[in-house]
Formats: sequence, structure tokens, C-alpha cells
Amino acid sequence: MSNNYNGVGYPGDLNLQGEDAIQAYLQSVGQDLNAVATPLITAMQQEEQRITGSTANNYTESFFVEKGIPRNISDFVVQFRTYLYEKVGGTIPPAEQNYWVGTLYTTLKAGFSTITNQGGTDYDPMDIDDAVPSQFSGSDTTDDLFVLAFNNFAKTFVYTGTSGGTFSQQYSDNFSDFLQRIVEVQQDVDVGARLSYAQILQGFTGGTLTPEIFNAFVQKMIDEKGYFTPSSSFDKWVDNALSLYIQSYTGSPSQAVTSVGTNSGKTFILNRIFALLVMVIESLQKVTASQSNRLTLFSQWQTAYADLQNQIKYIIKDDPNFRIGTDENRKNEYNQYTATMVETIKARKSGVGDDSKNLQTQVNQSNDAVNQQVSMATSILQELATILSALYK
Repeated sequence: MSNNYNGVGYPGDLNLQGEDAIQAYLQSVGQDLNAVATPLITAMQQEEQRITGSTANNYTESFFVEKGIPRNISDFVVQFRTYLYEKVGGTIPPAEQNYWVGTLYTTLKAGFSTITNQGGTDYDPMDIDDAVPSQFSGSDTTDDLFVLAFNNFAKTFVYTGTSGGTFSQQYSDNFSDFLQRIVEVQQDVDVGARLSYAQILQGFTGGTLTPEIFNAFVQKMIDEKGYFTPSSSFDKWVDNALSLYIQSYTGSPSQAVTSVGTNSGKTFILNRIFALLVMVIESLQKVTASQSNRLTLFSQWQTAYADLQNQIKYIIKDDPNFRIGTDENRKNEYNQYTATMVETIKARKSGVGDDSKNLQTQVNQSNDAVNQQVSMATSILQELATILSALYK
């Protein structure tokens, strides 16, 4: 065995940390799970080319700047399409007013399937059809999963400013990150294979992942989170498997080992899960720190609006500081214009405040995620200690 074996399942570089170590692990056991899919920004540019005949005007970027952030799939597709037709002096045809019609939607859906389900080869969508609510007439399970996931992404997206790249590129990159995949569902149980739902269930309980078990879990995730992708719910799946194991625990170390299995394969799975959890915790902590830094930007932004509002003046009767004559109509017009400016500033300040609240919620969620992973890692350490004490007592 290589002298730099890192305990995760491959001979690797011990200096790798966080996301780099996770990617190195994925590549060590075969093809990276995040298969090539058309990026969201590319799909938008293809739609721009189709409707306007060119991408030279970069309407893909100006759409976000002028129209703001779309918060669901319907607003994203239909508003973008409407915006493009308006730019060429037309109106959106009735046949294109449903978001699920056309190549923009189908391209994004295909990319979602490619990344989260290997194009439908990892698990059969029909196994969870009953668990996923229909999103529109004639939709299939992949449609429904995609719409739920996209809507969840869109409502939580936060633009970080030009330092993070263009508006459209950030939206596209963040969606790709949202879908990024580190686990499979039906991968055969093998200590040299990628992490999978089937592997975790087998490692903790000795059980087999059936369509019924998978369906019930997806239903639970949609009820709790509003959407399901394999990687985003993997921590909950491990929690479930760990709970099932704990329920079977009888209090005797030797019986506990029998429940988990004393063979090196099952014990190795626990060890590898723990090592990956450490990497995930580190990455989550970096995300939380980055999100916290963004809150400072929103605070400064709101302060700037407040300062601007304080600079606005009204004209009162016989005010010596304003020399626009004694015409009351002119004074009234000026005050009306000033009032409009104040309301505009208030609205923009309120919008920034809402984004700040959303980001604070994300920070809290990230902190909760870190705590969940730490709790899971602690539980695994306890189980490994039990196994070792039984083996070497």
C-alpha cells in the first residue's frame, strides 16, 4: 500500500483539503459524477440567438440588470423570452408563453437529469413518481424534480456584486454548484466504489435499497425541504441509516459488532464516511464565512441609501434656502418629485433589506448544516470506538 494512503479509499495526497480532496476522491474511483451538461448561461445565449438572431448585444446579461432576479422557473423562462422579443420589437407568441415549452427549458431539464441522475441510469424516476407532486399538465417525474429544485435555487440566490463576476455568470455558476453531485443512489456495494445510498444502507443495516424505501425517503425530503437531489439530501439519508442501526443496538459491544458486521468492508465504509465528513465540514465552514462577509456589503448598501435619503430636502413656504421664486406650482412640483425620489430610495433600501434577511437565513442554515455534519461525525466515531473495543477486548 502506498505510504501516503489517506484512509478515504484511494492512495492520495495528504495535503489536499476540502473540495480538492473530495474531487480527488471522485476521480480516483472513476469518472467524475458531475457529467458534462449545458451551463445555464449557455442555454440562455442559445435562446437569445434563436429569438434575436445574435448574441452580440449580450441580452443574457442585461436581462438580469434590467429585470432583476427571477425567483422561479416560470419567471425565469417566460420573462427572459418576453424580454428578448421586446428587444427586437415584437411580443412573445402565445405558443411560447408556457415555461416548459421550447429548448431553454428542455436543455436545462436535460442538464439536471444528466448531473443528478446520470441521464436516468442511476435510478428509475418511476420508483419515486408517487412521491413527487406534478408541476404542470403532462409533466414527468424528472420535470417535477427539476422544477422543484430550480425554484428552491432561484428563491435563495444572492448576487454578490461585480467582484464575483457578471450577473448572468454568477446565476449560472451558482446553479451548477447547487446541482453538484458527490454521491450516487444505486451504486453496487463495493468498498472501492463511489459513495451511494445503497452502500450506506448496506453498511449500517445490512439491508437492501428497495424502490419502496427510496420512495418514502424522497417523499420525506420534499415535505421537509421542498425538493430532492441525491447529494443535497445525503446527510439526511446517513442520519436515517444511523438511526436504524442505533435502534437495533442491544447494549452489548459484541452484538453491536454483529449488527454492523466485523468484516473489513463494512468497517472501512464507516471510516471512509467519517473522513469525507471532515472534508465536507471544512467546506461548509468556508461557505458560512463567505456568506457572513457578504452581510457586511448589504449593511453598507442600506447605510448608503439612508445617507442619500437624508440629503433630500423639501421646500416650505418662504424658505430662504431655495430660490425658485414664489410660484407655488413650481414648489409643489419640486416637492412631489422629491417625494417620489424618497419612495424610490425606500423601496430599494427595502429590497436590499430583504436580500440581507434572506442571506442571514442562509448563514443560519449553513451553520445548522455544519452542526449536523459534526454531530454525524461524532456519532460515527462512537460507533467505530464500539467496534474497535469489541474487536480488541
